[in-house]
Amino acid sequence: GEALVRKHDGVIIRPYTVYGPGDYSGHLIPTVFNSCLTGKSMWIAEDPIHDYIWVEDLIDVYIHAQHSEPKIFEAGTGIATSNKEVWSMIEALLDKKANVDQRIEGRVYDSSEWKAPAPVLGKLINMTSLEDGLRNLALDYQYGPQKKNN
Repeated sequence: GEALVRKHDGVIIRPYTVYGPGDYSGHLIPTVFNSCLTGKSMWIAEDPIHDYIWVEDLIDVYIHAQHSEPKIFEAGTGIATSNKEVWSMIEALLDKKANVDQRIEGRVYDSSEWKAPAPVLGKLINMTSLEDGLRNLALDYQYGPQKKNN
């Protein structure tokens, strides 16, 4: 597929782990928030490592990429964060513990470390840190979707 895109002078965007409002409830971040706030039990694989990109940052990548070089974008931050670290960050933000029923092995298709090779997007857009993104989501989960000041 990438060869065809290159042939037609297109843009290739490779998003890493996208998170933010409206995320699928079965993904890690919504599962941890739900467990902390409702007490619902959850299973977690602590070790897998991901590179989280805020959904609004990914939208900015799509907007800017069409007029920029290079024509291939690794849409991630270049920062590796384990599931356990994400889980701990959410517990700290909410000052509540998740109800972890069982720790499990990662899924067969999970890689041990999935992150962008280099954080080049920071030169293109203003990146949202994982901590700030989780803080935004904490407000959404506790008080409903927040209005953005644009």
